[in-house]
Amino acid sequence: MSRGEAFAARMMRFTGKLRHIFGPAATGSLDEPVKEPTEAQRRDHEQHMAQFTVERLPNGQSYLVAKDPSDGSNLR
Repeated sequence: MSRGEAFAARMMRFTGKLRHIFGPAATGSLDEPVKEPTEAQRRDHEQHMAQFTVERLPNGQSYLVAKDPSDGSNLR
């Protein structure tokens, strides 16, 4: 490279300086058990998702569409 130092190296040095100001990223313990959702949370989620249908574009993207467009939750 003509500039001498790679972009990645400059960026790492910059983020290293920011770390002195903002501190390191917060991380959790890897030994902590995974918290499973309760049955009530699962029921609430399923009831909420029952309002929508999933549509997929030819390129693989997916998005939600309200089953009842009169409720105003569909942004198309």
